[in-house]
Amino acid sequence: MSLDLYLFRLEPNTDFDAASTLLDDLAAKRVVDPSFDAREAVDALLRLEPRYRRVAVDPASLARLRGVSEDAVRREFDFVSVDGPPAVPLAQFTFSRSYISVSWYSGTTEAELERYLEELCRITGYAALDPQSGQILRLQANGRLA
Repeated sequence: MSLDLYLFRLEPNTDFDAASTLLDDLAAKRVVDPSFDAREAVDALLRLEPRYRRVAVDPASLARLRGVSEDAVRREFDFVSVDGPPAVPLAQFTFSRSYISVSWYSGTTEAELERYLEELCRITGYAALDPQSGQILRLQANGRLA
């Protein structure tokens, strides 16, 4: 079982429905957050958790397989995925241009996930959208998400 979370920039009074609509627009690349490229936060997670590694994408192989150009593959795969070792089902992070998606799996404890999310939100200024609970979690003055 996994739980999906999304981190992106929200105004302080944004409600869940407006945040969900914005996430849809960010995912479809109809809008872009010009203030910060979420892919710049990858190294912070890698420093925080040494079990994580970037997932390699081979544009040349994918281009041949799909019968498209390498540039087309690079445009489609313009995100950075970070995952743990294959034998351990750690939370998976995908850093897109304007948001970060997180799929939480059983190999990552709740305390670990909270630590990762809090650090990523601190660095990026993002809030976390939890579609399963219908909540928006924002970093508080004490450094915790609530």
